[in-house]
Amino acid sequence: MKHVSKTLSIAVLLLVSVLLSCEDDDRTEVYRMRINHFTQPAFPYYTNGNTFHFVQTGDDIGSNNWEMLGQTIHDLNYELGYVYDITVKRTDPDPDVADATPRYTVVSVIRQEKVTDDVTFTITLARGEPLTESYVTESAGTYETVNGINILCESFCSEIPDKLASLQTNQLLRGTFRHVDGETISLVNLEITGLLPNQD
Repeated sequence: MKHVSKTLSIAVLLLVSVLLSCEDDDRTEVYRMRINHFTQPAFPYYTNGNTFHFVQTGDDIGSNNWEMLGQTIHDLNYELGYVYDITVKRTDPDPDVADATPRYTVVSVIRQEKVTDDVTFTITLARGEPLTESYVTESAGTYETVNGINILCESFCSEIPDKLASLQTNQLLRGTFRHVDGETISLVNLEITGLLPNQD
């Protein structure tokens, strides 16, 4: 009788393990993703990290369509100035967990390619009222983004405080940069613009 009971207990444990595994499989997807060579600093109060990656998936890979991804990509040794093609596993959260977000994990790195020195990119540095947000910090005249990227601003350094102070409702302060190294970007243009698509 004890042998039957032990066998039954093992069978039940195996069945539960298989069922849980199947539930995880239903929430997991593996696919190819391209990650751009620069990032967007996130809102200071954003709860999923302080960086947005620009990514492409599916038919958008190789196009001009990039989507901002606000979740951490686990096991990605990301360095500014490189475009990455990866295989990624996305695991959606348990639907019973409130406010949970998907988890992204690198399965493999297919390609890592450095962009040329003349490539420029533009990111948002601040947003005006009614949701005033700044994505840069300053210390003794030295600037960096809220996600810890050093900014060489040179002739633009004196303009940053004035432009930050002058932002009006629904205006953005946008900076155009070149890469210096994996931790530093160089400002080559600074302008105030209206909201971008999908930012209203």
